[in-house]
Amino acid sequence: MQTLCGLFGMSRQAWYDEQKRQDKDDLQTGLLLAEVRRLRIDLPSIGIDVLLYQLTDFRQQHGIKIGRDKLANLLRDNGLLIVKRRRCVKTTWSHHRYFKYRTGGPA
Repeated sequence: MQTLCGLFGMSRQAWYDEQKRQDKDDLQTGLLLAEVRRLRIDLPSIGIDVLLYQLTDFRQQHGIKIGRDKLANLLRDNGLLIVKRRRCVKTTWSHHRYFKYRTGGPA
């Protein structure tokens, strides 16, 4: 193990510390995702800001420190991010067979 760690330029202790850190992060991520899934059952269209607020007590109990952006990235990676609805109807359809004028650039 010492030879392998030497090839990567780290000590054995640093490697084991990194393994512990990764295991802790994986456990916290799993707990957080399970709680988000549980909350999404009751309120399926809840946003990140409200979700982060509702997770405050849960995060304090489990010692999880995570911010809004990191939570958003975590949910996006696991397919739990809510897709925003469009505010207005799209009325332009440019794939018709009629003549279209060029836009932008010099004539």
